[in-house]
Amino acid sequence: LILMSETQSIIDTNSNDSYQDITGNLVSNATTATYSVQGASLSSAKAEYDYALAGQYGTLYINSSTGSYLYDPNDAAINATLSSVSDVFTIAVTEGSTTATNSLQIHVVGENDQPTNIILTDIPPEGVAENMAAGSVIATLATTDADNADTFTYTLVAGNGTNDADNGLVEIVGSQIKVKAGAVINYETNPVLNLNVKVTDAGGLTYTKAFALDVTNVNEAPTITSGSTGS
Repeated sequence: LILMSETQSIIDTNSNDSYQDITGNLVSNATTATYSVQGASLSSAKAEYDYALAGQYGTLYINSSTGSYLYDPNDAAINATLSSVSDVFTIAVTEGSTTATNSLQIHVVGENDQPTNIILTDIPPEGVAENMAAGSVIATLATTDADNADTFTYTLVAGNGTNDADNGLVEIVGSQIKVKAGAVINYETNPVLNLNVKVTDAGGLTYTKAFALDVTNVNEAPTITSGSTGS
């Protein structure tokens, strides 16, 4: 009794992809056969298929009578991988008292996905207070990216002249936005902090986002200026 191996492939791209189901038929020389997948359970989730087994990157469904199969990819898991990986299933055909086994492999060619968002966290409860000392943390940067275990570098970049107007008042250290040495954030002249931030992932793909952060007024001590006085 002979059961042929099966190999199918899924190609990831640098976008947040949705993948089509993969279908096929197990091939054996049996005349009256029962097909199975090691570890599979009875399932009615997909019409025409009676057994299912979840892999790391999708779920395999099989018709035990005909040997037809369907692989339903897990979009999130595939988008998250940066390297080539595989789901490998042990398949079997039984005829009478004889069983033959082989493998069904779904090969996933991973790809670096582009960051899709930059998020600000850890903003002080009082907001960006004017006159914050140099080195004070204004916010922490985080990135949304489909890839697991990716790393990110943040930079301040030129924008349209308005959304980057205050880049010179801050610096990015690691993932933190800090008040730059010598910079003065003054509510009276700068009620909004306009920053334009770019994130670059380990594969060189980028995403840029502009932020407008409200500056809060701080009660400042009065100052005496020279001038004429009346008598």
